[in-house]
Amino acid sequence: MARHILRGELSTILWNQPYNGTLDTYLLAPGLLAGSPHAIFRLYEVVCGALLVVVVAALAGRLGGVAAATAAGALAAVGTPYMALMAATGPTPNFLVPLLVSLPLLAALREDGAAPRAVAVTGLLGLVSGL
Repeated sequence: MARHILRGELSTILWNQPYNGTLDTYLLAPGLLAGSPHAIFRLYEVVCGALLVVVVAALAGRLGGVAAATAAGALAAVGTPYMALMAATGPTPNFLVPLLVSLPLLAALREDGAAPRAVAVTGLLGLVSGL
């Protein structure tokens, strides 16, 4: 799908997938100018997976402290048996939606007494929430 975007064809749905939208496709398209589709897709999955581990640990840390952050980060990194099954059966991991959902949540769970957020930052968080 990302190759079609580079040729000027816009995507509105993710082909053959019952979930997500086309944001993944638009994020991958610029990478195809620099490398092979396989390498760019794998790099994208690795980056999103690593970011998800970091965000999960940060959320758990804000809610439950260091022990919760360590446990949640380890579980996110290693995975569960269900995650292993899904990875073995073929569907691509859906990292983007949990990342987009967690960013506004992480921003909302700020330290007590933190300074008010700038209007631009609030608008950006709203945009991320809408994606």
